[in-house]
Amino acid sequence: MAARSFDRRTYRRDPARIWHRQRRRSERIAPISRRCPAIPPVLGDVKMITLYHAATTRSFRIYWLLEELGLAYERKEINYYEGERHGETFRAINPLGSFPVIADEGFILIESGAIINYILRRYGAGRFQAPPGSRDEALIDQWMYWSESLPAIHQRAFWDHCAPPPGCCDNPIPSVGREGKRAFIKTLDILERDLREDGFAVGDELTGADFMLSFPLFLADFDNWLKNHPKVKAYTDRIAARPAFRTAVRDTIDMCVQLYPPRPPRLAAADK
Repeated sequence: MAARSFDRRTYRRDPARIWHRQRRRSERIAPISRRCPAIPPVLGDVKMITLYHAATTRSFRIYWLLEELGLAYERKEINYYEGERHGETFRAINPLGSFPVIADEGFILIESGAIINYILRRYGAGRFQAPPGSRDEALIDQWMYWSESLPAIHQRAFWDHCAPPPGCCDNPIPSVGREGKRAFIKTLDILERDLREDGFAVGDELTGADFMLSFPLFLADFDNWLKNHPKVKAYTDRIAARPAFRTAVRDTIDMCVQLYPPRPPRLAAADK
């Protein structure tokens, strides 16, 4: 068989090689704070983590996790409802203006699931984690991802359209919110089927799955949405009884009472 001739032009135009060249070029010019090198677990002294936190938001999950781990951290409070998150100072940290955000020695990270995994892998020393590559680890991922899919979308639709100002969107449509509530409660059938009568989402100990599931479930229970799902209700009660949870959720409860004093008409209508 005749040897194939080498065509430099074809070689350089190969799509895969073009992609790799562009990637190497972007890595050379990317800001160092945006690169994500492999980070070994820290088993000794932990540096101070900064948590940017707003009551009633997903940053509660990180607040609770840090309290459970007993890590040293600084909490910077931001009022979600007074526009502070849209200011230049916070947008310079997170252009999305969303919560949670952590800063760890100049490393900025957003998204609660990513932050939970980062903190546990770097500072958890094995706590609240399953063995790498195990089926339990896969189940933890399953419930972490599930908590931010349909349940979160449906619950957000309810709050956007059935909560009173300033918790609702600019032009709320209550029927959309009521449908969101019905759809959220329907998704609980999956969790009700798979939860045990005791323990937590995956096994006898807390895991990242519980830190993720706690946010939508506690808010749902706050508004009595779990009444027809006894295992979900009992699971939420077990989580809510933990001292670290009670510490972290206190400001969210206070804010909810402040924003939604006893049963505003939209919330009362959504119960029907």
